[in-house]
Amino acid sequence: MKKRVLSMFMALALCLTLLPAPAWAAEADAPESGAAQVTTAGGTEQVYGSFNDAWSAAIESEGSTLKLLSDVELPEEVGEDGLPVSEGSFTLDLNNKTLQGAIWKQLLEVSGTANITIKNGSLVNTQTGPAATASATELVALKISGGTVALDNVNLTSGINSEGKHSSALYITGGSLTATGSTFTGEVGVFCEHSGTRPALSIADATLNNGIFYWVADAQASDTAGLEAIFAHGSMLFNQDDKYIDLASKEYWHIENVGAIFLYTEGCIVKPHTHEVVNGACECGATFAASVTQNGAVTYYKDFHTALDAAKAGDTLTLLTDVKGDVWVTIDKAITFDLNGHRIYDLTVECKIILKDSAGGTGKIAEWLRVENGLHIGDLLEEGYALRNAGTGAWYGETEQTVGNVTVQQAPITSVTLTALNADGTAASTSIPYGTTGGIKLSASCTRQGAGELSCQWYTIGGTLQLIDGATEPVYQLPADLSVGEYTYRVTFTADGYSKSADITITITATNKIVPTGEPTLSATTLTYGQALSAIKLSGKLHDNVNNKDVEGTFTWVDGTVKPSAGSYEAAWKFTPADGDTYAETTGTVTITVNKAKPTGEPVYTKITAANKTLKDAALKPNTSWPTGTIQWVDKDGKELPDTTEVKANTTYKWIFTPTGADADNYTTAEGTVILYSVSTGGGGGGSSSDRDTSSSDTVKTETTKNNDGSVTKTETKKDGTKVETTTAKDGSTSKTETKKDGSSVTENKAADGSTGTVKTDKHGQTEAKTALSSKAIEDAKKSGEPVKAPVEVKATRDSNTAPTVKVELPKGAGETKVEIPVSNVKPGTVAVIVHPDGTEEIVKNSLPTEDGIQLTVNGGATVKIVDNSKDFIDTRNHWAKDAIDFVSARGLVNGMNDSIYAPNNSTTRAQLWTILARQNDADLNGGNTWYEKAQLWSKDKGVSDGANPNGTIDRAQMVTMLWRAAGQPTAGGTANFTDVPADSYYANAVSWAVEGGITAGVGDGRFDPAATCTRAQIATFLWRAMAE
Repeated sequence: MKKRVLSMFMALALCLTLLPAPAWAAEADAPESGAAQVTTAGGTEQVYGSFNDAWSAAIESEGSTLKLLSDVELPEEVGEDGLPVSEGSFTLDLNNKTLQGAIWKQLLEVSGTANITIKNGSLVNTQTGPAATASATELVALKISGGTVALDNVNLTSGINSEGKHSSALYITGGSLTATGSTFTGEVGVFCEHSGTRPALSIADATLNNGIFYWVADAQASDTAGLEAIFAHGSMLFNQDDKYIDLASKEYWHIENVGAIFLYTEGCIVKPHTHEVVNGACECGATFAASVTQNGAVTYYKDFHTALDAAKAGDTLTLLTDVKGDVWVTIDKAITFDLNGHRIYDLTVECKIILKDSAGGTGKIAEWLRVENGLHIGDLLEEGYALRNAGTGAWYGETEQTVGNVTVQQAPITSVTLTALNADGTAASTSIPYGTTGGIKLSASCTRQGAGELSCQWYTIGGTLQLIDGATEPVYQLPADLSVGEYTYRVTFTADGYSKSADITITITATNKIVPTGEPTLSATTLTYGQALSAIKLSGKLHDNVNNKDVEGTFTWVDGTVKPSAGSYEAAWKFTPADGDTYAETTGTVTITVNKAKPTGEPVYTKITAANKTLKDAALKPNTSWPTGTIQWVDKDGKELPDTTEVKANTTYKWIFTPTGADADNYTTAEGTVILYSVSTGGGGGGSSSDRDTSSSDTVKTETTKNNDGSVTKTETKKDGTKVETTTAKDGSTSKTETKKDGSSVTENKAADGSTGTVKTDKHGQTEAKTALSSKAIEDAKKSGEPVKAPVEVKATRDSNTAPTVKVELPKGAGETKVEIPVSNVKPGTVAVIVHPDGTEEIVKNSLPTEDGIQLTVNGGATVKIVDNSKDFIDTRNHWAKDAIDFVSARGLVNGMNDSIYAPNNSTTRAQLWTILARQNDADLNGGNTWYEKAQLWSKDKGVSDGANPNGTIDRAQMVTMLWRAAGQPTAGGTANFTDVPADSYYANAVSWAVEGGITAGVGDGRFDPAATCTRAQIATFLWRAMAE
């Protein structure tokens, strides 16, 4: 055995070092006319008298088909490498003929990128050799080292040695092969150079007359999974007695220095399993993990995941044994999944399936069942079945989406029927005229499985589910005073702890609509001429005098685009009631006062640039945007100045504009002052100045502006379009920005406390910033308890690859320092991502968004990226807790159910909260026998929890208590005054701390509601506020 393996290994190594052989020579003696026919991809047919000519034409014509018209014997001139194919795509149709030749190495070799289909006939290597030959690499019928090959109804026969021993009918080292309905006389030899780089095979319905040889060169252990993968889904290997060949058997595996080898030398058959299977086993010796039933046909699989991959929509996937290991399984196709009394660890369902257990409920989903994409667990079950907790026996509601320790059981109640009845017991319409509901009743019934006490309860459904006190009988009388509108009622039957409900909607219609009375509330009662009526907002309610109640609705202007003239204006409004079935639209008017508008801006005039000029030289005219009117120069008392008045230097002159004609009704006069003639006195004046800079060859223009805050900005424009702005503040801090024509820029800032910052942005928008914080800045910040504000500003991006980087440097010995990095577009989902020296990146979970940027703690220095890591959950876009959910999900503290669903109103288990708090505190959660074990141990070690009841639902008291303990159990300054928080309760101190820190304010009416279930939205909010404390 070892000698044979070694010889094969050496032969293979030699083959791998040889260069490809040249194409074989033309046949010396061409066969008779009509040897083969070639059909091109375009349908053109040509018959060739020479197989050589037909072969050449086929391999050079992409997509062609070569069909034998007679048996073909390859001549000696073909050479020891046979027929090589390394590129192109074509079909070899043997047409029930034989292609043969005495070839030393292989009759046909496929390599490179070739794609060839061979069908309907025989490939025979008739070469013989001495007894020492016939190794896997000699006298081969078909060798595949690359490309793609499909065999359909093909007989492959290898050459033999002088002792009559066959070589390899098939020898494959690379590429891929699909074979159906084929026979191999000679070994099927599969060589894997590495365990991770196997050739791709799919063999089905095949006869292997001389067995199989499977070799993994670098392996020192059996590779059963790789060997099983060479057979098509559902196909297995049987011996000639129809017994299953165990591919894992040590009888056939040999571990040598040259690798791991499977060798079965007898005849065998590849086919689907067709024997009767009982409890996952068959008398043929095979054992199975699962079966797939498709259109009544059953296919058995040894591996569950292979069966899951093979199952198609409409099929039934049945477990035959427990799914091994704590694996997470996802089903994303509409199949029937039958537990059949077996266990699976964790299951996520992404589409509507049927979940059942044909073994009467003894199967189990041990950890979690999650239902996504808007589905609920009730969508997965057949009528009459429900999910039940295997440990507690509690039934799960049909609308839940995440449940644990699940079994499928017959439900105590299979269906609920709900109808409306008249007083005489006849069926009533669910659309009832207003005032006629007194005789109508709702009647409910249910279908049961099993005995036991049955209870009934009625509810109304509005924005929330409201219990109807005393309504506990199967018949409920509708109230006689129902107003116009829709009313949804729910009846719930409960037996053996299981509840099932049905809803009915009753519509009360109006015969004559009520006209509500009243007027709207105006946001203002005045306009300025030129404003549209829509500038005044309308709000409020009208009143129903018939039923003495307010009427909700919307006020709008009849024409909000109107711009009324100055004076009093009667504006028409319209009220559209929210309940259009009961109430009519109403209109009315209100009086608006429209004030005259005042022209704004400056008049047109000419600056005086020399002495001895008059007001006439200033050429005063009204602004072109003003209404019709006159303008004149006046003295301080408003008396007109003559045009001959001499203009004095650095003197203020007053002008006045008076509207005339029709515009006088809508505009007031306007006035102002200007300095017509300015002469420098050598002092420092206000305002701005500009001049042409002739001293520099680069600078074209310089402008200096005094800003309102006392700072001064100097702007230099250079010939190449570069703009340099330098601002010096009153406290001595400076900011210099140089912007080039290509959009790139560099900003250099120096704060008054000595901190510096540089922000560089290239022409593609990529930003890098660097800041060095001074000892004084850090000392001042630590005294005030505030973070040090870095003198840089960046803009966060969604993509980490394009996000701005900020390098923060601290003085030696600064220790841990809170730093705020200004971010122009900061959001709750904005995070700092630390870039480690090795290039890896990690979200800083405790990086907090502030009003102006992101705050994080730095020790010595750090390089961070600023990333907008907000998640786009479709069910939180308008949710009250959106900001909190964005905050925790961006930091990976609380994840969504998937990329688009967060499920804010779902409950949370104790195990999930342990995991959230452990993540927040950077605990190592890798490993463990369950997904939560490491978090459970962490919570016990830190005194956060006792680690009990991992599947228990978290309430508000537990949430606040664990959060408080994780924070180190800080002492609160006072006591929370909630009526439902006893001073001696285990959670009293935690609630006081949470109230003092702004983490919670209770639920209103002086209550904390400690026993209420804490939703995922509330947990996100508590966590966000606690981290921001």
